[in-house]
Order: sequence, then C-alpha cells, then structure tokens
Amino acid sequence: MNSSLKINGAPRRGSVYFFIKMRCVSLMVLITLIGLCSFPVQAQVYSDSDGNKTEASVSSVSSNTNFDGRMLAGANGDSMFSLSMTQGLRNFAYQLNSNVSNNNDFEEYDNSSFWTSETGFTGELTLFDYWKVIPEFEIANSSYGMFNNQEYSRENKDKIRLRLKNEYKPVPARWDFDLNYARYDHGLKQFDTSVEEEDTFHSFKGVIGMEYIWSASNRMGIRSENGLNRYPEEHEDDSYSYNEIYMSFKITEYTMLTLTPMLSWNADGTDYFYFKGNISSINLKYISLELLHEYKLSSYKPEEVIYSQKYMSNLYDLPPAVINHTEFKSELEAETGTGSDVLLGVKRAGLRLLGIFENNSNYYNYYPLDQNADQTILSASAVPVNYINGRAEFVTTVVLLTQVIDMKFVYDYYRYLPEKPYENIKITYRPESVFSCNLAYEGTWLEINWVNSFRDEVYVDPADDRTIGKSILGTLDIHIKLYDTFYLHSRVINLYNDKYSYREGYPEPGVQFFSGLRIII
Repeated sequence: MNSSLKINGAPRRGSVYFFIKMRCVSLMVLITLIGLCSFPVQAQVYSDSDGNKTEASVSSVSSNTNFDGRMLAGANGDSMFSLSMTQGLRNFAYQLNSNVSNNNDFEEYDNSSFWTSETGFTGELTLFDYWKVIPEFEIANSSYGMFNNQEYSRENKDKIRLRLKNEYKPVPARWDFDLNYARYDHGLKQFDTSVEEEDTFHSFKGVIGMEYIWSASNRMGIRSENGLNRYPEEHEDDSYSYNEIYMSFKITEYTMLTLTPMLSWNADGTDYFYFKGNISSINLKYISLELLHEYKLSSYKPEEVIYSQKYMSNLYDLPPAVINHTEFKSELEAETGTGSDVLLGVKRAGLRLLGIFENNSNYYNYYPLDQNADQTILSASAVPVNYINGRAEFVTTVVLLTQVIDMKFVYDYYRYLPEKPYENIKITYRPESVFSCNLAYEGTWLEINWVNSFRDEVYVDPADDRTIGKSILGTLDIHIKLYDTFYLHSRVINLYNDKYSYREGYPEPGVQFFSGLRIII
C-alpha cells in the first residue's frame, strides 16, 4: 500500500477524507452561516427607549460581515484549511476563526505524520451603555507521530478554554470581572499497543478589578487574581492569589509614574509582599519611553511548560518562581506623507527597542529522560538563572515604482547565566539569536507575503555540549485574484528546503508545496 495513504500503518482515504472527518461539524456551521448571511431578509425594525421605531436596512447589516476562507492541498497529500469570519450586529459583534492542518508521513520517515486543529470564538455583547460582556471559546487539538521512538508512537494534546469577561465602565469608576476555565489533556500512546498514558488537569482563574479615574493622567485601582489547578489524583493541587493596588499620576508634563504594591500567595506556603513600578513618557509625538521594574511571585503553569515543546512528559510538581524583572522599552515612529504615486519613497518608519534583565529563582529548564536514546521525551527542572534579552524591531512602508510594500525586521538576542551551583549547566532549547523579516505586497490582483527567519543553534542536554544546528526557514504565500472575491492561493513552506529540527531526533518536513482557493467576502 502506498505510504502516502497511511498514518502509523493504518489505511487512510487521503487528506480529503481526513479533512471532512475532522471538520464536518465546522463545515456544517460554516454552510449554515453563509446561507443565513446570503438568504434574502427584510429590513429589521428596532425600538428606542422612547418607543420610536427605526428601520435598519439589510445592506447596513450585511456590510458588517467579513469572511475569509482558505482550502489548500499539498503535493504529499497534505491539506490545510482555515476560515475567519467577523460580523457586527446591533449590540453584538463576534469573530470566528478555525485552522486545520494535516501532514502525512514525509520523506523516508515512518510515523512522522501529524495534524493540528485550532478553533476560536470571541464575542462582544453590549448590555447597557457602560456594560459589555465578552465571551471567548477556544478548542485546540494536535497529534504528532514519534518516528521510531522505542516506547511511544504518538503524542496527543487537547485544550478547551472558556472565558467570560465583564466590563462595567461608568465614569469615573470602572469594574472588570473575568472568569476563566481550561481543560488540558496530554497523552503518550505506547508503541504497538492501544494503551495511552494520558493525564488531564483543569485550570480555574478569576480576576476582579476596579479603577477610579480622576483625569487622563491620574488614576488608581485594585486587582485581585485567584486561581486553582486541579491535577490528577496522584499529584497535589496548586492554588495561588495575586493582589495589587496601583496608582498612576503625572509628575511632569511629559512623565507618568505608576506604583504598585502587591501581595502574593502560593499553595506551597510562599507569602510575600512584592512591588512593581514604572515610569513612562506621555504627550510626545514621535517617541515613547518606558522603564519598568517588577519584583513578583510567579506560580508554576504546567500548560506553558508541557505545551511549549513537543514530546513532553507530564509535569505537575515544579515550584513557583520569585522574579526580579527590569525592562526598558522605546518606540520611535513617524510618517513622511509620501503618496503612492511616486517611483521611490518611504511612507512611514518605526523603530522599537526592548531590553530585559531578569533574575529568576526557578527557571524551567528541559532535559531528556533517556540520555542514551536518539528519540526520547523531555522533562524539566527548576534552575536559578539570570536572563538577558535585547530586541530590535524595525517596520517600514516603502513605495517602489508606485507599488506599496510593507517590511518588518526583528532581531532578538538571549543570554542565560545560571547561578551557583548550576553555573556549568546548559540552558536547553533556547537559541541565542533569532532574526526574522517579513515582506508583504498587496496589489489590485496580486498579494505576496514572504516570511524568513533565522534560528541559532540550541543545546539539548544540560549536561553536555550536544546541539541542534542553526536553521534558515522561509514561507512564501502568493494570492492571485481570479474574479472579484475569488483567489488562487499558493503556499511554499520551508522554502529553502533546510534540514532542521525543533527537537533532537525528530526532524521537521522538508519543502512543502500547497495550492488551493481563497474566498474573501
């Protein structure tokens, strides 16, 4: 049987069957929404507070609906599907996004297939003049083959997140109520068996805040964040509470000062007073400056450690971290007023600089569970680290032969300095340098988006000098308008066919070619 029709040795019916099977519900919802939006309806009649009736035309309602859908097929039988839909109604607006990607086994690697799926909904409901309710709903799933790992065949991750935020903003007081729930499932399927080592944990978080505003430059407020992580039975649950009072006031015509005393608590017994303060510029036309210092307690968040890397073990017992964080930000931006009818010119340019120095008492560092295996899973331990980050970002819009091109360049430099007695270990899976550039062109019938990134080598084991090498990656998207809202969409991923990995022993696909359709309404 053709290997392109298999996932883990199981017969498949190709990427089209996968796409329909995994997203049949989303397709039905999409078809229903399009049908409702296109079905002829009469003008809507509303009544105001005085009982006077007003008529809202159909055109004014439908003009607030935007749809962007893409369906791509790859040369290896891979597939990609995405949609984005926004609609503004009377007292209600929402955005719906969905992205699905299916990738078959690539090159000569068996059991290298993977798929990802992300769907999100955000709404905004205006109940009264000063009261808004913002619901959010997110679902994310992924499944990655683990190549020739001797113990596990696949890693599966699932996330469901619900959020309900209330904003009550009369003048001069403002209130925020924010409720969050998330469920995380992480499983490792054992090789050649149906047994799966799966763990589920639940995260609950509630935030309440109040702000009182005397003027545009004088305000004070309180904020309380309380959370609970419910872990599997064999692990002890974790809870935390962060509480702060902040005061912002203008000290000169161009300077704002914010002072924030904090009281934080964690279930492990940590109970400290903390502090945050920042001074920032105001009323400056072209430049903004900000200096921030923060001394805080940061609870352990398993979702950030487990879900930031592929092929991870389940970790629930890492301690919280005490962090001393100093940050400086500056931004310079200006527009030249150059029109689009010149042969060569600059319409706007901006430069953003960021410098960070941080002392972290428990920085989470990855290490392989099996030192002798080429393909293993990762765990993490807490290490005291001093951390430096410098970032420069340059954005500009230029005119070349009357065509407008947007460009963005970003460079990040990282340096990690473990403290005694860990000064000789390596900080793993964090590159020293990262550079990216993005060029975007949008014409009347042609759109081009060209993204490039350079990633420095990374250490893979705290105890030795093994590394994953440097990589240069490129992605090219080309959209050609065929008719009105109908586009031909082509995408090339890993444009330079660079051989690279994000995890030791688990290579990423080579160059991938996709072609399909894009519809914008």
